[in-house]
Amino acid sequence: MRKCGTCSVCCLVLGIHELGKNPGERCWRQTGKGCSIYATRPRVCRDWRCLWLQGRYLEAERPDRVGFLVAEVPPPARFTVETGLALFNAFRAVPGKLPEAGQELFDKIARKNIVTLDGRVYGPPAKLPKALEWLDREAAAEKANGT
Repeated sequence: MRKCGTCSVCCLVLGIHELGKNPGERCWRQTGKGCSIYATRPRVCRDWRCLWLQGRYLEAERPDRVGFLVAEVPPPARFTVETGLALFNAFRAVPGKLPEAGQELFDKIARKNIVTLDGRVYGPPAKLPKALEWLDREAAAEKANGT
């Protein structure tokens, strides 16, 4: 079973309501050596397992090494049926260009899936228009419903 080690990208990019931490802000519980409340951290932190921790990416593709964290979004079944793709959100660890290994991993994911990063949507060129249409339709429905 993999361990986070020195990686703390999730503690930067994800919001943690229980700690009053907004997305993109470094968690104030982080020290230079890890989480100061690790033993008593909130359940949401204990339960979080990025795709790298789940073993879905290579050892060298740990989020702090590639410059971003990727999380699978459980899309409604209609998205998968209509597009034939999985949906992921990517969160950049630091502004600017991804390191070479990060760009390679991002490109590998986006060749077969829909991935959002920095407000943009990436994916296989042949399927991207259908996925964008679906995402736009869902966003319009959410706006109409006030959600």
